[in-house]
Order: sequence, then structure tokens, then C-alpha cells
Amino acid sequence: MTRPLAAVLVLVSVVLSGCRLSGLEFEQDTRIHFVAPKENAVSYLPIVLTWTAHGVPASDVFALFVDRAPIQPGQNIDAVADSQCRAVPGCFDRDYLNEHQVYLTQQDTFTLTSILHPPSSHKTTTADIHTVTIVLLNSDGVRIDESEFSRDFDLRVSD
Repeated sequence: MTRPLAAVLVLVSVVLSGCRLSGLEFEQDTRIHFVAPKENAVSYLPIVLTWTAHGVPASDVFALFVDRAPIQPGQNIDAVADSQCRAVPGCFDRDYLNEHQVYLTQQDTFTLTSILHPPSSHKTTTADIHTVTIVLLNSDGVRIDESEFSRDFDLRVSD
């Protein structure tokens, strides 16, 4: 195997494993662990999301992104706002975030009472797969680091 190919394979395996690069050491971030729903579990609304958080300061905020990419490290949560909202004073608030499937909490649980349909790339013939991703924000609403924690679940309509 050539050296450039081997280097690419190592980098891809690090990204896919959920490791983060800290200096020259690889480190698995285990501060947040999903409890419910279980990975790919069949779920019905409302969905109670629960997780454990170790080593997370009480002043940090959990930002939950449902079926959308989270903001980038170092970005403020107001990066979610589109140009139209930015032009209207008072537009950007928790209601705006919730309408765009972004939720903020300092608790280790959150209940989703409604959910938009996922992008067509998430939909299969037998499942309606959704993804929730948690990132950490500081008290100013800025994303703290590159770590993110995701969980997929299969949303079904109750009979």
C-alpha cells in the first residue's frame, strides 16, 4: 500500500470512529452518552430524548439539531438564522430555533413533541429515520468544540 493511501485510510478511520484529534493524540469524547431512544429504535411522538453528561460544566447548554447539521465550532447559535430573520429585529428567538428543529436545554432530557419530515436521503421504504445531534454551547451561545453526539431513530405514526 502506498504511503499517501495509507495516510488517507488512517484519517478516514479516525473520522468514522468518532475520535477527535487533540494535539497528536486520538481521543474518544465520552462526555455525552445517549440513553434513549436506543439507536435506530422504533419511536412514536412524543419522543423523550435522554442522555448522560459527564464533565460538562453546569453553565454549558446542550444544542439539539434534528435532521440538520449543527453549527460549526466557534460559531454562535444565531448562525442558524437566515438573512430574512437577521433583517427583522426580534425575529431570532427560541421559537425561531424550534421552527428550524434546533432546541436548547441545560437538562439531560428533552421531549420532541413534533418533527418535520427528514430530507429524502434519510427516508427508506420501510422507515422514517431521523437524526438528533447534540453539541455543546457556552453560556454566550458559542459552540465549544468539534465534538458532536448523534442518535438515529425510526419515527412511526401511532395507529
